[in-house]
Amino acid sequence: MKLTYAAIALLSAAVLNGCTPHVNLNTPLGTRPPNGHELFYTAVAVNFGDSKLCEKISKGALVENGPDQGTTKWRVSYQRSECYFYAAFKTKDESLCDLVNKVITLPSNASEISGSACREVIHDRRAFSHEPTPPYDIASYLKEMGYTDEDRYAAEYAENPINSSLGHFYETIWHTEAFKVKVRNLPSYDEPYSAEKLRPANGDEILTAQLAAGDSIPELCAKISPNSYEEGPTGLRWNVPLRLALRNSCWFDVAQSMRNSSFCRKMAPPDSIATGVRSASQKDCESQLKIQARDKSLDFQYGSTFSAMKPFADELRKLGYAEPFIIDEKTMDRSHFYRYVLFEAPQETKMEFLRRAANLPSFKK
Repeated sequence: MKLTYAAIALLSAAVLNGCTPHVNLNTPLGTRPPNGHELFYTAVAVNFGDSKLCEKISKGALVENGPDQGTTKWRVSYQRSECYFYAAFKTKDESLCDLVNKVITLPSNASEISGSACREVIHDRRAFSHEPTPPYDIASYLKEMGYTDEDRYAAEYAENPINSSLGHFYETIWHTEAFKVKVRNLPSYDEPYSAEKLRPANGDEILTAQLAAGDSIPELCAKISPNSYEEGPTGLRWNVPLRLALRNSCWFDVAQSMRNSSFCRKMAPPDSIATGVRSASQKDCESQLKIQARDKSLDFQYGSTFSAMKPFADELRKLGYAEPFIIDEKTMDRSHFYRYVLFEAPQETKMEFLRRAANLPSFKK
């Protein structure tokens, strides 16, 4: 684009007066600073390596940084180009560099955002280290995506079931007689064994197994169906697929809590357990008791648990605890929730997060 004589005259006058104005010579009319959504899209696109979110950013969103304590130079770039630039660096996808446009300015633009620089950093010909972070008010975007407080509590539970809002609440009721009466009064699910009736254990059975082991009440194990299995972290202790016959686990745990091998003999033999479900054997149970007897300082960690927060919370609500959470300064905040989804959540949770982000408003023109 050619400068008009008027523009040149204006610039010359400014320089003669000791000023160094910043003039964007090829930016289209109607440019504006990026809005919060566009900054959020950039962070998510780069953090999660999903450049499709860059498409939602307006071509007219302009980032302009003047001289500061670190530099005397002007840095001007399109937010959309920044998004593609950082995403290209994160994913090493050089094709994204074709979507990076440099802004031509006067004085010269010191921004590193350009297609050529993009290719250089991908091929390690230029030192570069930067990854955008989501805006400070990330809570508003998570809310707009449909995430609730209980989604945070569920993530917190997934990280550490005991040290969580629900876990802390459970600690306050676990040793109360009122709670124990509620669990003892739960219905029995005892029935004949049938491989055709194999199913996940329900919340009643899991709480029953917990109370049986915790309070050494062996008769409660008989209320659990021989066709139910537990899922989740407890399976890791056997280094097998995460399905354990819950009734056998109950007898195993009661035997350990009471240090009585007679309850090991109540366990169904492994060859009578349905395909796809594992169980400790009577021999495993008795071997563990011998280990306990040799070293009484060992504290056997018994007890079944819920693999996820929601079924646990639903079970407690069914028992009359309407809000089974303790919320305090240790509760996972929304920034922590974002980091959990990014770094620790299973792949399906990440994909759901990106799906929701893709449904946020687009500013593409």
